[in-house]
Amino acid sequence: MIRKTKLEITNEKQELRQELFDLKHPRNEKGKFIHNANPEDVLIYWRKRWGEKYGIGQSKEGQEK
Repeated sequence: MIRKTKLEITNEKQELRQELFDLKHPRNEKGKFIHNANPEDVLIYWRKRWGEKYGIGQSKEGQEK
C-alpha cells in the first residue's frame, strides 16, 4: 500500500476539483471562457488539458478543428 503525505493528498484534491471545473465551465482551445460553447468544444478542451493523464487521446476529427 502506498502512503501519501498530506501535501500530496491536498494537491490531488485540488487537481480533481480543477478537472471538474474544466468540464462544467466551457472554454475554447486557448483556455478562454466562452458563453455559448457546445459540449463537444468543452470536451476537446478537457481532453487537451487532462486526457494524457487518463490515457484519453483525441480523435482525428477533433484535431482538425
